[in-house]
Order: sequence, then C-alpha cells, then structure tokens
Amino acid sequence: MENLILGALVFVPLLFTYFWKSNAGVAFLSLCAGFTLSSFVAWDIQNLLKTLNFGWVSQDAISFALLSLPLALSLLLVRASHSKGLLKPKFLLQIIAALGTGAFFAVQAQKYLNVSSNSGIWHSLERAQPLAIGAGAAASLLLTWLGGFSRHSRHHR
Repeated sequence: MENLILGALVFVPLLFTYFWKSNAGVAFLSLCAGFTLSSFVAWDIQNLLKTLNFGWVSQDAISFALLSLPLALSLLLVRASHSKGLLKPKFLLQIIAALGTGAFFAVQAQKYLNVSSNSGIWHSLERAQPLAIGAGAAASLLLTWLGGFSRHSRHHR
C-alpha cells in the first residue's frame, strides 16, 4: 500500500504535466513555496486556529495543506501552458521538473500522511532527494528563463 501511495505522489505531477500540459517548472517552484510555508508558518496558523476555537485541526493537517495547496493550484491554473512533443527539449525539461516535483513532494508529504517509511523504495527515494531537488530546480529555472513572454503590440492589425 505504501508503494502505491509513493507512486501516486511521485507520478501525479508528471501526469498533470503530460495530459493537462501544466507547467512543471511553475509547479516545482510552487512546491518550494509550499515547503517554506509548511516549515515556517504552520505552527503560527495552528495557534491562530486554537485561539479561534478550531484547536481540533492538527499541525500535520495544516502542514500538509500548506505543502500541497500551492502545488495543486499551480498544476490546475497553469494548464495548457506548453505544447506536447516527446522530442522537444523544453518538454524533456518539463518531464525532469515534474519528476523532481513528485519526488520532493513524496518525501515531504510522507511526514504528514502517517505512512510507514520502512519500504526500501522510500529509503531509495530519500537518498535520491538531493538529486531530485537539484535536477527539478535546475529544470524549473531553465523553463522559467527560456519560457519567454508573449508581448502584445499596441497596434493590432
């Protein structure tokens, strides 16, 4: 069961990137923002919720929401931002960024989902986390820098 959850967490960003043509570079950077939020803001939000008599919400639930919501919203909101093409260089960067996003998300989400981490696959993924983050970050930044911006002229013909 743990391996099924792992597979889903790793490959969901790749599936969104391929079928919905979501921008995996933006998704990776959104996951980084979610990681920052879950690391530094979750405790303050839990204290605020306790003050407002919503103390039943656990810090793990808050942290998981802060980790996953920016990623989910980015995958949904930046749909159809690139063209599919298995041999295009930018699409290969999209795949690298999507797999880096999935691996980073799986390792971080495992802390909050109460999933056993005794599997050999989990340990392999944890050891590969620096490579996944480095490759995902590099691919995401390259996609952002090479993505270009559409400039509309003032004079439409």
